[in-house]
Amino acid sequence: MQALFNCVNSCIKVRVNIIIRENSMNRCTFYSLVLLTVFIAISNSQPVFAKPREPHTQVIANHPIVNYILQNLSIPYKDLNHSHKISQATFSSDGTRVATASWDCVARIWDVQTGQLIYILEGHTGIVYSVAFNHDGTKVVTASGDNTAKIWNAETGQLMHTLTGHTAKVFVTSCGTYSGLEATFSPDSTKVVTASQDSTAKIWDAQNGQLIHTLEGHTSGVCSAAFSPDGTKVVTQSADRTAKVWNVQTGLLICTYRLFGDGRFCIPAFSPNGTKVMTVSAYTDPYDHKVCVGGEIWDIETEQCLRLFGSYFCFNVFSSSFSPDCTKVVTPSDNSHGAEIWDTQANQLICKLERQRHTESIFLAVFNPDSTKIVTTSGLSTDHTAKIWDAETGQLIHTLTGHAGLIHQVAFSQDGSKVVTVCGNAAKIWDLSMLLEIEQYLN
Repeated sequence: MQALFNCVNSCIKVRVNIIIRENSMNRCTFYSLVLLTVFIAISNSQPVFAKPREPHTQVIANHPIVNYILQNLSIPYKDLNHSHKISQATFSSDGTRVATASWDCVARIWDVQTGQLIYILEGHTGIVYSVAFNHDGTKVVTASGDNTAKIWNAETGQLMHTLTGHTAKVFVTSCGTYSGLEATFSPDSTKVVTASQDSTAKIWDAQNGQLIHTLEGHTSGVCSAAFSPDGTKVVTQSADRTAKVWNVQTGLLICTYRLFGDGRFCIPAFSPNGTKVMTVSAYTDPYDHKVCVGGEIWDIETEQCLRLFGSYFCFNVFSSSFSPDCTKVVTPSDNSHGAEIWDTQANQLICKLERQRHTESIFLAVFNPDSTKIVTTSGLSTDHTAKIWDAETGQLIHTLTGHAGLIHQVAFSQDGSKVVTVCGNAAKIWDLSMLLEIEQYLN
């Protein structure tokens, strides 16, 4: 009994700093942590938080009691609201701010710690579809249905440049959502690329707002655009069922890839070394009208498709996405209620996310920055949850509840400790620090 008392006392001392720091742990969550500590102590027959995990603790981590406690922790969140639908939400690189774009024709910058509004970015005359910070968090670019993009000073909220030249609204495919205009900074923050329904993408000088190149060659709307890790190339993906790689310095086309399906469902991604491009596309089977989703890996130098993976039939496909390290891809699986995670190198199925966990088709599936976890949302308006999964085992870690409708956008902070979810005109910033701390100890 004395050992058990010492164990619980140890737990209380360890958690005090979190209680003080977060000031948001409810009584149920606190006692759940005490129960978890007691359970681990009894299972290990040794003091916890004192020594590194023994090998057999992995069994404890997967124990139903532990899973239940983790899944029922109270995760604190902050509410962010617009007057109309929020198109996109994204974190600054240091995770201290969130920017949101909305159908109310403005973007907003929020303080993550307090949830307080910092700036309203006003000036667009159409829906603001896209918002992105540059890599040091000093600038923000927005893109709108008014056919323009704007660069703002993120530290003052002042407009710096308006990028004009597109003749139609611009598309954005952010984490699988297909809505409007896209604009994003290059890795060194010196350039911006925009993608538009006018079948072009444009590269701009982020310092003075001048047009550098217009990337012409697609025959339908350009749905997405992304810089390579070194900023020397841009890949665009279009509804014309092609992806194209361009030279940023010259604006010339390097290569074209003929996709196996519709190119609107995923942002193309470069491999970490910039030598390959990964795409996901989908097409409708003419006989049974099901949707087949497939992924392709392309070699830039040879223009050859190196690998196809994850081709399966499902309904209501909304999203497929690559992990940030490009070693995995998550796609909807059969019957659309679950998802499958594939190894892009070995072309092998890693695991399945149980379709019973959501009540309808998966609408979004987004990896965290270190590619170890996935957040999914459902395509059914009655399933108002986002779920966090282990990307290696497919095990459900936690369910985020609190929204009043379909969650149509998800984004992680760069350190993975926070996630923002968007539902209608409301967004929530969830602090996952406590969940990650417990998981780190268990693993």
